[in-house]
Amino acid sequence: MRIRCAVVALAALIGPASASAQSPSPPVHLIMPFENAAGEARVYWLGEASAVLLTDNLTALGTPAIRREHRLRAFTRLRVPPVAALSYATVIRVGQVVGAASVVVGAFTLEGDDLVVQARTIRLDTGRMSPELVERGPLTDLRRIYGRIARRIVPGSPVTAEQVERAYPPLPAFEQYVKGLLAEAPEAQIAFLAQAVRLSPAFQRPRIALWEVHTEQGEHGQALAAVRQVPGDHAQGRQARFLAGVSLLHLGQHQAAF
Repeated sequence: MRIRCAVVALAALIGPASASAQSPSPPVHLIMPFENAAGEARVYWLGEASAVLLTDNLTALGTPAIRREHRLRAFTRLRVPPVAALSYATVIRVGQVVGAASVVVGAFTLEGDDLVVQARTIRLDTGRMSPELVERGPLTDLRRIYGRIARRIVPGSPVTAEQVERAYPPLPAFEQYVKGLLAEAPEAQIAFLAQAVRLSPAFQRPRIALWEVHTEQGEHGQALAAVRQVPGDHAQGRQARFLAGVSLLHLGQHQAAF
């Protein structure tokens, strides 16, 4: 239990964006999963992917955004399901719990091969909702679509689109990663995340997610093996080294963990 608490507390410090960050300007954004307006089963994963992509984009553009784990923790605290179809009152309450100044909500639909995305921001201090932002394009241009929405939410960033897109893995790997986050059974989670790694070995976030799944299952040797593959100079390198230390503690290798 003590080790688990340490993971939660220290991982929050390691990440690029934190709900507790003291940054009066620009405001901290919370991005909720987008609603699958037409209920298209084949793109169910885009609800969570929308939140992940916009969070990444806003962070890359220099605007603080609440990480997924903090959002899920707020859902647990408020005892609400982590789904897109929530009332505005509940969305605002979640935003208040994580310390956000603004919440982004939205929906997506498929029109043939085109993805149409709608988004709005809600300021928590006034309750005012922005005009609707609409972007569309081929589903294969998913990253660019959400990149354009991010720029409309926080215009004026000097960061170029090329700089933002450089951090993204190929779309098939990203899809498998998000499906791994959403899967309920550990076996399915591991299968999706392992496939994401196979499709894009340089994509390190699935390895961090694999550590979490294996650790929850008490498979500390496999958890350690997953994060030891993250290069030390990678953006997730520091987090991976910490998680490796936690795994070593679980395995009783205290000196190595130190």
